[in-house]
Amino acid sequence: MLIVLGAVLAAGAQSLPLRIGGEPGEDYCDQVRGSFERTSRLARELAAVLDGLGSDGGEVVAGRLAEVRDGLEHEAATLDAIPLPPGAEEPKVRGAAVITLLLDIADPSLATIGDDDRAELASHLRDQFLAARTEARAATSALRQVESSCPNRRLARDSLHLLGRTP
Repeated sequence: MLIVLGAVLAAGAQSLPLRIGGEPGEDYCDQVRGSFERTSRLARELAAVLDGLGSDGGEVVAGRLAEVRDGLEHEAATLDAIPLPPGAEEPKVRGAAVITLLLDIADPSLATIGDDDRAELASHLRDQFLAARTEARAATSALRQVESSCPNRRLARDSLHLLGRTP
């Protein structure tokens, strides 16, 4: 089941053009786009770590989950720091919701879950990933609506939806 979730995340994770945010002269749309892309990469990494939950050692998985969690916390702070003009808040709010859902999944204590609790854990992780994907689609849609007012709007070739598929 985690492999399927990982495939779904990987298929849609290239939602926005590859670009690292925070460059001088970059407008708020590019900064939010960059944040979404980095969050997407972290979601793919999270899915890969969780795929190894049963086979990799507990310490290895816990360490990798802690690294992903640190990345998500950093991205939450980065997204929060992006100044937005009035009326352009929804993509940022939705993006923050995605990060919050992924942070719940990136819990290093998951590495200590026993075999008896794995079915319940798998169900919880699936629900969280699905909720994150739904929020990511809403964030991407909201960003598209805002983009029409963005200065210097770039055309994004080869872009897909964050954590989702192209409609």
